[in-house]
Amino acid sequence: MALKIAEELSQFVLPLCVPDDRHERPDRAGSCVLVRVFDRHFVVTARHVFGSLDRQTFFLGLQGARLIEFTVPGIYTVNRPPEDLDVAVIR
Repeated sequence: MALKIAEELSQFVLPLCVPDDRHERPDRAGSCVLVRVFDRHFVVTARHVFGSLDRQTFFLGLQGARLIEFTVPGIYTVNRPPEDLDVAVIR
């Protein structure tokens, strides 16, 4: 039962990519989920996926499909001890 639920949920997980140095093919940085709350769309991922934020352009989408480019204006996370949750939510 748990495996079936995991497989169903996996269809909502998208790769999150960053531009490579030669601008030929984006490199995978992690995964994300798109969420809509009251007609606003958000990308939810782990905060560490964005690293030190030395870059602000990211892409998301499935392999073989047109990637969606977006800019990260800031990272909104829950980060308070002792939990120190590794969560980033970007509008």
